[in-house]
Amino acid sequence: MLTHDARRRAGVVALSLLLAGCSHEVAGSPVGTGQVVDSNPTTASSAADPPPSPTNPNWPKAADGTDITACYDGTCEVELRAPATIPMDPATGVREWHLERVDDVNGAHLTATTADGSGTLSADVYAEPGSGGATVVLNGITIVGLATANGVAVLRFSAPR
Repeated sequence: MLTHDARRRAGVVALSLLLAGCSHEVAGSPVGTGQVVDSNPTTASSAADPPPSPTNPNWPKAADGTDITACYDGTCEVELRAPATIPMDPATGVREWHLERVDDVNGAHLTATTADGSGTLSADVYAEPGSGGATVVLNGITIVGLATANGVAVLRFSAPR
């Protein structure tokens, strides 16, 4: 019998795979596998307040630490405490990412404002430390959740070149 964590991981992976196959582009519309939601989210930045890493020995060390400015070009690996706002170069197709919350059931809840301001994209990325994480693609940007727990997430962003 599968444990609760195994069922949750299987559900996140299945959802991620299902959503990854749905990506398509329509001129003038947000592109991605997330849903269009409120185009004016209100989230405070936590750049000046670095998160404490959970004490799990499998907790990954983010290559860029807590430096959200490393994400501006669309490629970074950061550890963040929710809520956080991550500015992006509009050339990536996204103006900014918002890490709205991190919980132990759904993981990191992210929204992104599209570069043209027409809407936002939304996704949940769950990852147990040391599990390899879950992957979601939104508006062409790949997000890998490396660890999510206790309000803290280690995320890897990769924009197409």
